[in-house]
Amino acid sequence: MNNKKICALIIAIISSLSLASCSEDINKKEKNISSSLPDSSSISESTTVEATENNDIESTTEADESSVTEVEEPTTETPTEKITENIAIEPTEQPTEIPFEQIENKSLSDTEFFELLPLSFSFSSGVGGWETHLSFSDAGSFIGEYHDTNYDLILNEETNTEESNVIYDYCNFKGSLKKLDKINDYTYSVKFENIEILNDTVFDNEFLNQITRIDYKEEVYGVDDECEYYVYFSGAPTSELPEGFLSWISMPLSWGIEDIPETLPYTCIYNVNTEQAFIGY
Repeated sequence: MNNKKICALIIAIISSLSLASCSEDINKKEKNISSSLPDSSSISESTTVEATENNDIESTTEADESSVTEVEEPTTETPTEKITENIAIEPTEQPTEIPFEQIENKSLSDTEFFELLPLSFSFSSGVGGWETHLSFSDAGSFIGEYHDTNYDLILNEETNTEESNVIYDYCNFKGSLKKLDKINDYTYSVKFENIEILNDTVFDNEFLNQITRIDYKEEVYGVDDECEYYVYFSGAPTSELPEGFLSWISMPLSWGIEDIPETLPYTCIYNVNTEQAFIGY
């Protein structure tokens, strides 16, 4: 073999070995790169976990927001306003007038009279926190309460600050109303009897915390067994009723002169001596 053929053979062998070595290096590099990349299933799993965690965070946030309770704004009412709101009783509904045929041209018996009489009466001027309230049975006996609230500020000399001073005047009692004579179809004279002061009401701590003290009274404002009273049944023509009576009931009922109806909407008990009245409802 001549020298040229030997040289060509040597060059071919060297080229073949170089190509094989390069191919092996490339395969190794590809494997290294492939092993360094995350597995596709791992990527999917990681994405799922992240989404779940995000959903949990959103759910927790929504739950926290839904669990927030609205906080009530603090009240600004004074103890006197709260006492008056809880206790004061005023007629709120206009009762049906008594059918005229039930009282026309007849003298009511005691039973008929008290069956027509409302079960509750309120005595109040509509100004301030005072009231006398009566609750009747069918036979004319009743239980009642009187209350008045006096509110002012007193100076605390130790702290040199003003403090609330709420005095609650109170009396509860029982008695009876006696029917006397018929004056006309709508009017009967009556008398309070057997008035007994009880003062046995037990007040709860919530109420007692609103006031400074309770002054128990031994007389009932508006109920006097020495005074003359009339019962005016609902339906009575107001043009025939005393001016003093209409003037008094106009205050708690918030009537102006032009608001006085032609007939009396409430049965009332009128003190002839003091020109004051209870309103029945």
